Amino acid sequence: MKEVHLTVIPYRSNKYAQACELRNAILREPLGLSLYDENLSEENNYTHYGAFENEMIVACLIAIPHSIFLAQIRQMAVSEDRRKMGVGRQLMQYAEKDLLQKGFRKIFLHARKKAVSFYLKLGYRSVGDEFEKLSIPHQKMEKIIHKHRKIESAAKRPKK
Repeated sequence: MKEVHLTVIPYRSNKYAQACELRNAILREPLGLSLYDENLSEENNYTHYGAFENEMIVACLIAIPHSIFLAQIRQMAVSEDRRKMGVGRQLMQYAEKDLLQKGFRKIFLHARKKAVSFYLKLGYRSVGDEFEKLSIPHQKMEKIIHKHRKIESAAKRPKK
């Protein structure tokens, strides 16, 4: 496998255009839909992540802030010729680390049923019942990415 470069993608950049093309090809066209029929202007408020090989996108995802501690991952797409090669896992781990550094503590997503096992391997857990979105079965999943550390009180610390 070629070396993969993981990065945050600036909105409206050339890399953003590549990510939109990949999202459209993988997530919308097979359903007879077009990403470009959707209002993408809100995406200026989201964080876009991409995995690139030789400046060409091979995977992407979006993180949407819902509160100062909660983010949603959406539209995870991996090129068909790069699946089962660890690129999606690397990109998810990169995004989780970046979100943690930005102060987020919990991530949720709506996984397509066929992708649930992928997210389970990354430490996500299923929440609630399966539901349909765009006529495809989905499962809500979540992961805590920041756990509070217990701080010993001064009274319980051993004396020096």
